Parts: sequence; C-alpha cells; structure tokens
Amino acid sequence: YYNTHQFFLTSRAVYLLVWNVRLGIEYAGLEFWLSSIQCHAPGAPIFIVGTHIDQVAKYAFDYDKLKKKFGQIVGFHFVSCVSREGVEELKQKLIETTLEQKYIGEKVPEVWLKFESGIKEESKSQSLIPFTRLTEIAEKCGIMDKNEAFFLFILFLFNF
Repeated sequence: YYNTHQFFLTSRAVYLLVWNVRLGIEYAGLEFWLSSIQCHAPGAPIFIVGTHIDQVAKYAFDYDKLKKKFGQIVGFHFVSCVSREGVEELKQKLIETTLEQKYIGEKVPEVWLKFESGIKEESKSQSLIPFTRLTEIAEKCGIMDKNEAFFLFILFLFNF
C-alpha cells in the first residue's frame, strides 16, 4: 500500500515518525518515511520518536546527519510507555510546535463545518454516500456548486 501513502500526507500537519529502538535504526525505515513526508508535505514539522527505551541499554544514532538531510525535523524524542519516561516532554513539544503552525486559528466558513457535520451524520447509517446524496447535503448546508461540494468532501475524507 506504499503508493497510497501520499494521499494521506499534507503540509497542514505535524508528523510523529515513530520507531521501535529495540529493532535498531537500520530497520526503522526512517529515511524512506522522511523522504516521503518531505516530498508530499514540504515544510511540515517532523518529530522522530523512539519507543521501548526501557528495553534497551543504548539507543543513540547520528542525529546531526539526519537533521541536516531532513530540515523539517524539529525534535528527537525517546519514550517508554511503560515507565512514561520522555512522554510528557514529547507532549509539551508537540503542543508548542502545533500551536506555532500558521494555519492554527484560521477561520473556516460555517457552511463547510455544517457540510462536514452532515457527512458525518450520514456516514453513521451509510457506508457509501452516493454523489447525489452528497450534493443534497451540500445544498442543505448552503453549498450550491457541485464541484465545491466534491472538493470539500475529498478534503474532509482525507482530513485536510
């Protein structure tokens, strides 16, 4: 499914690239994922998060080399879900970084929010929504252009 990943990557996001340090850096696939994010979500901040630090004695690697190659990296964090080591620091940095993004606080037209709510409500009883029903929901919310309705539906579908 690697070919579909690009559809879920957006610049309007903060990424956590998580890897299990027990498996070693050579098996993490970090460069593949970093390249993919850099290509499809340029400028989006990326946190590298190593997990399971309570189960290994050493978990260091060449931070500088990776940071130099991928300038979007905003931090390296190592955590343990068992001992909670590093979790609070990661949480704080994630909140800080997210709140710094230029799209935070943007105003969204109310009709778009109503349309999104309408789609969510419809999806509770329908696994597939026909385009005709989609346009009905859009018109009810005040969106008269079918192309705009389709575009917004795609945005909502992929959480843009």
